[in-house]
Amino acid sequence: AVAAVLLIGVISFWSLTDTNSGYMGIYDDQLPYKFSQFELMPMEQLRSQSGLRSSSQSLEGNFQALAAVMTTSRENYEAFRYSGMVKSLENFQPVAAILEDQVAKASVESDNVDREMISQTQPLLQEYHFTLGLGYLALSTSAKAAPDESSRESFQEQAISSFEKAKNLAEKFALQTSGREIFYTGLAERFLGEIELAKSYFEQIPPESIFYEQAQEELGDL
Repeated sequence: AVAAVLLIGVISFWSLTDTNSGYMGIYDDQLPYKFSQFELMPMEQLRSQSGLRSSSQSLEGNFQALAAVMTTSRENYEAFRYSGMVKSLENFQPVAAILEDQVAKASVESDNVDREMISQTQPLLQEYHFTLGLGYLALSTSAKAAPDESSRESFQEQAISSFEKAKNLAEKFALQTSGREIFYTGLAERFLGEIELAKSYFEQIPPESIFYEQAQEELGDL
């Protein structure tokens, strides 16, 4: 069986100025979140799943479509092609909504349900929303993608929405994510200039989380 646990990656570190524009360019040559230790579904397995190319709108068919879009998205992400990554993930949103509904319905059925398929789909679906949030967050720091304050704020707000969705799915599917969605929501709020909100998120990170030390550093800077 596939364990419904996410192996957390590595946080990138940086220093920010006191203004909410001091983070511009920080993700041009470093990733906001490194997936080098991420083993929820290795790239080779993603490729094999996406290679099945099922046209079915069944749970299995949509899972294979999700594996395909996550393969492309991770490749774009690791190459700092955030715009391409976000575009492919945004285009998949209607299918992601259908897939979430299929998982919910399948989870309450007792007959003719592929539990292994559900156990693979749940964490990958949660990862989809978290990855989309990372993309929005990274784009908010790009002078090319977000040349003005309005566009930066729009990306930051979309990042927060995606992280909150990922957090809700982690709770719904009983996935262990070490509070990463909370940490990155706090980071997006800080970028927005919502200092008190940012503090409230960083304060929620428990001492046992790998994000605790960085959350404490963020609190010390605020």
